[in-house]
Amino acid sequence: MALRVVHATGNWSNSAIWEGGILPLIGDDVIINAAASAATVTLNTHIAVGSIANYETVKWSNASISLTNKFDNNGTLDISTGTKYLSGVLNNYGVVNQFDYYYGNYFIYLNNSSQIVNKADATYNLTAGNINRNVPSDYQGAEAKFANQGTFNKINTSYTGAIYVDFDNTGLVNIEGGSLYLYDELVNNGTVTVNAGGLYNTG
Repeated sequence: MALRVVHATGNWSNSAIWEGGILPLIGDDVIINAAASAATVTLNTHIAVGSIANYETVKWSNASISLTNKFDNNGTLDISTGTKYLSGVLNNYGVVNQFDYYYGNYFIYLNNSSQIVNKADATYNLTAGNINRNVPSDYQGAEAKFANQGTFNKINTSYTGAIYVDFDNTGLVNIEGGSLYLYDELVNNGTVTVNAGGLYNTG
């Protein structure tokens, strides 16, 4: 295992953005933190590493992320159209913007027991998109889930969002526009406010 550091803007697969010009390998720990200026890294290939710590901007579409440990987003994570797979835990300490809509066909798939955790003081803005589980038919392990401990906003009246895994809320859920569909369990020990649009729980 090694520590790999991003120091410039570009595609993940471009060795020029990495210190020493070496791309991360399986098990490596990655830090996205440009010292001189802000950097934006586009995940344009399938990724298998130990961990990712992001302090800049990451753009995620059409790629799978496989983590031995975790992905800590301390900056901005922009999620756009494309089919995406997550193996591991995505911890959001910063801002996530998910606008993942093209006739409702694109998903973030959480493999097996993978999780998205929106931490306290963090913000997850869902304009449109879907989050679903991806497990084999004989899977017997822990379930994938979305845990909101911070602020989760459903925004924009023109689009819907759908979450097909357990949604545990101990923070604040704001429905500001459009519709949010929760197709699995909603466990609410926080606050849910529907200011516009709708919240539909069929789990």
